[in-house]
Amino acid sequence: MAILLHKYFPLLQEWTLQIIASDISTEAIARAREGRYSNMEIQRRLRPELRDRYFTRIGNEWRIDDEIRLMVDFYQIDLLDRWPILPQMDAILLRNILIYLNDKQKRSILKRMRRQLRSDGYLFLGANETIFRMENRFETLRFPGAIAYQPVISTSNEQ
Repeated sequence: MAILLHKYFPLLQEWTLQIIASDISTEAIARAREGRYSNMEIQRRLRPELRDRYFTRIGNEWRIDDEIRLMVDFYQIDLLDRWPILPQMDAILLRNILIYLNDKQKRSILKRMRRQLRSDGYLFLGANETIFRMENRFETLRFPGAIAYQPVISTSNEQ
């Protein structure tokens, strides 16, 4: 995400952006904080021109440029447990998480995600995930090549 924002939206570099990345794995978070990626991770869906512009090969790994790495704050978060205090977000990318959870866990996480999003924010899920029959307080928005969910503004005090 940081690479795409840097490359395609250079005017945003003058803005105060906060990109938060999380994982349950301490090892994954440590590697991401250091900007270290395996060859397999780099080859998955990363175009060669982006790899050559933003990464340096060091032995069997690739290291992302500090300019990009420092755009991201990394947190170890278990989505089923207590979350750290996080700011309201404009967009949440929750990819390939819900497919591993039962319905009760999905509902709990979606409810918390809805609270975490700004009223005009967007939730993006993995291609094989949906909130159908899980959470009815999101509106489905269809874009070319993507589906997003936006919180429905409640007229009651229900959260």
